[in-house]
Amino acid sequence: RDPTISGMVLDSCFTDLRRLAEEMVARGKEQGVNVPGFVVSVALRMIKNSIKAQAGFNIKRLCPAEHAGRCFVPAMFVAGDHDDFIGRHHSEALHGRYAGDKNIMFVDGDHNSPRPRFCLQAACLFLRSCMRLSHDRELVATPGTNLLAPPWLAPG
Repeated sequence: RDPTISGMVLDSCFTDLRRLAEEMVARGKEQGVNVPGFVVSVALRMIKNSIKAQAGFNIKRLCPAEHAGRCFVPAMFVAGDHDDFIGRHHSEALHGRYAGDKNIMFVDGDHNSPRPRFCLQAACLFLRSCMRLSHDRELVATPGTNLLAPPWLAPG
């Protein structure tokens, strides 16, 4: 546990990287793209080796579902109803296993859809509560603000 983490917003999270890769292959087959299993294994091995060399950890250990039952940092889970990259069942499964305070929100859209304003506002309120910030520390986005732009590009 890292005491410096007050809360987490987990948008389109996955339960297990290998399971996600297998789902992608199955989806590809449904769409007429047949990828042999050994190609997926070789690709995952190459990715594993690259990440191990650059980041120092093994992606086979990247299985949030195995750890969710021991996590107590407050978490807000978000998933797109039409996400065909990381299905919402991943967020539902992690939310179900998560040991800490949690809530879950499903939004219209897919993996890359901009999240609706109410979702962004809920995330801000959630994080403000987790970090115990007073109302005067609230980020106010005026109408017309591009919430997808980084803050350093905001006018003013």
